[in-house]
Amino acid sequence: MLDLDDPVVAARLEDLRRMGLTRPEAVVYTVLVSLGPSRAKDLHAVARHSREEIYRILKDLESKGLVEARLEKPTIFTAVDPETTIEVLISRIKKETQERTRNAEELGIWLTDIRGATAEEESPGQRHHVRLLHGRQATRVSNAMIRSCRTSCMIATTAGWLSKMNEVGNLEPLATASEKGVKVRIVTEVTPENIKYVTNYRGRFEIRHHLGVNRMVRLMLCDNSAVIFALSEKGEDVEGLLSLYSDSIPMVEGFNLIFEKLWADAIPATEVVIL
Repeated sequence: MLDLDDPVVAARLEDLRRMGLTRPEAVVYTVLVSLGPSRAKDLHAVARHSREEIYRILKDLESKGLVEARLEKPTIFTAVDPETTIEVLISRIKKETQERTRNAEELGIWLTDIRGATAEEESPGQRHHVRLLHGRQATRVSNAMIRSCRTSCMIATTAGWLSKMNEVGNLEPLATASEKGVKVRIVTEVTPENIKYVTNYRGRFEIRHHLGVNRMVRLMLCDNSAVIFALSEKGEDVEGLLSLYSDSIPMVEGFNLIFEKLWADAIPATEVVIL
């Protein structure tokens, strides 16, 4: 029988707690793994919880996909195999880490926005943020910009980069923004290279085709309040990206004019015929 007072067992229970289970959940699941298919009263004797608490904990574990119940009288509970359990817990950890990372990125941008003037800045009233971004730093900032959008997001991108939008994580926040009512417009060159992505995206966003975008700067504007644009060459290597972020009003307005000109000169992606 499993000894909950054994130091090794106690350490493993703590590991399970750090991976997202509560202490009672870790105890009940571990006991169930040790005993095999069991009734609640069998677990009650080993796990040191009341029968009512055992049922509640088993229900919580079942909702997390770690326990299965066989509808008999009395109900028989079975622990999901350890390999599957670890996969479930790792998946939850990754999801929570991604959410915390996104929150941290947004927090960083917000803290930068509320930052007072530094010694190098002549006047707080004249301060604007201009930052040079390297590699995936640019994709993190762009994703944070998308998540902060309230009304509009405008993107001009090369044919090759459109196919990478999902890879760098742009698609999910763009889709979420669109669902919240943000108007998402994308100008790109529709080519055999990216037609399947255009087809997938155009149901969610407005996409237009412009023959010259592959020779122009890649940029993203959010709410006409911030812009990020690529300084690197046309090459699509994420790690080699060099970009500039700014919320300078003149700079944002200038790139807004560039985008609107591209948009006006472009045609709906649905009108493009790829042979």
